[in-house]
Amino acid sequence: MHSSRLLHALAVLLCLAGSALAAPKGTVVVAQGVDPTTLDPMNHQEAPAGNLARNLFDTLLERDQDL
Repeated sequence: MHSSRLLHALAVLLCLAGSALAAPKGTVVVAQGVDPTTLDPMNHQEAPAGNLARNLFDTLLERDQDL
């Protein structure tokens, strides 16, 4: 019974790893619950746009509470 569960878990992990490797080259996939409202890194007020901006643009400058 224990080895059956282990084999099942291993099969699931291999399937997940295979699907991750099947992504087309040159494609960036960002999985979020909602779409960002803007792609302008200095004009965002919500978390989805901030997450996207941190992954697309350099972070030499970062806005904080004191601007």
